Amino acid sequence: MQKEREEEELNNPMKVLENRTKDSKLEMEVLENLQELKELNQRQANVDFEAMLRQYKEHEEEQKRREQEEDEQEMKAMLEEVQNRRLLVDSDSDEEAAKPPTKPAAKTKPTDILQEPYKDGLPRASSPPQPRFQDPKGQQERNDRR
Repeated sequence: MQKEREEEELNNPMKVLENRTKDSKLEMEVLENLQELKELNQRQANVDFEAMLRQYKEHEEEQKRREQEEDEQEMKAMLEEVQNRRLLVDSDSDEEAAKPPTKPAAKTKPTDILQEPYKDGLPRASSPPQPRFQDPKGQQERNDRR
């Protein structure tokens, strides 16, 4: 191959130029690759793996601590909400305990329940449901009595 190339170059000056250009490009690529390998080796030589592992562990611990704090805050909020509901239910049950219990009358037909009047005397179909309002002052007094 070497002899063929030399014979071509003797007869054709353009071929000489082409071969030199190819050789130059190849040499430049090899030098670039060699330089990249040197830089990569330098970077790896300067890496402190122990420090990286320590930093990773610290980051993990910090993340776990934050998650734990968030969980505790959510639990506190849920407990407060449940306690508030219990207070409201307890205050409602005090009002209901003061009223005398009503005895259901024996019905002869299942449709008789539709004709039963409400507490105010109006039929069920025409009476809208009554909203329940909390009396903050009355509730506070009941809480104080406990």
